[in-house]
Amino acid sequence: MPRIQAIVSRAAAFTRTLLILPAAGMDKKEMLDQDPKGTFKVIGKGSNDKEAKATTIKEALAKWEERSGEKAAEAVEVKLYGQVPPIEKMDASLSTLSNCEKLSLSTNCIEKIANLNGLKKLTILSLGRNNIKNLNGLEAVGETLEELWISYNLIEKLKGIHAMRKLRVLYMSNNLVKDWGMLHFL
Repeated sequence: MPRIQAIVSRAAAFTRTLLILPAAGMDKKEMLDQDPKGTFKVIGKGSNDKEAKATTIKEALAKWEERSGEKAAEAVEVKLYGQVPPIEKMDASLSTLSNCEKLSLSTNCIEKIANLNGLKKLTILSLGRNNIKNLNGLEAVGETLEELWISYNLIEKLKGIHAMRKLRVLYMSNNLVKDWGMLHFL
């Protein structure tokens, strides 16, 4: 019986890569012995592995432009979900998306909502399956945002939801919210 523990993550589903982790006590060589063709991508820290650096928004936008054939600055919909390695920060490169109405940054490792002030036309924001702890940073799109998809994060409080003046759809299941009282501000 193989000693490889296979994990298919949401990010892997988008790239059609099977991510594998070693079973306890197994080193990288043993894993490769079980996969001689090298068809699996190995993740995790090991003595011979280098830690992958996060994908920046700028890098993700360049990949998206190459795949889609569109210019990010002119695009109405931009999908940066499931980046490998994942995006960790919403950096200032987001300000180039001045025409964007729908932005997907789901299935990454983003911890903080930031740099949305240049997205004056944004109506749909998808941030599900990240590591976001609060809703701070949404004020910048409070006048335009109609849909917020932010399930599977680490949000405990709804502080900041009152800034969403046009919000009509809020998907935020599987978070850590205990008090839903702030929803009356919507």
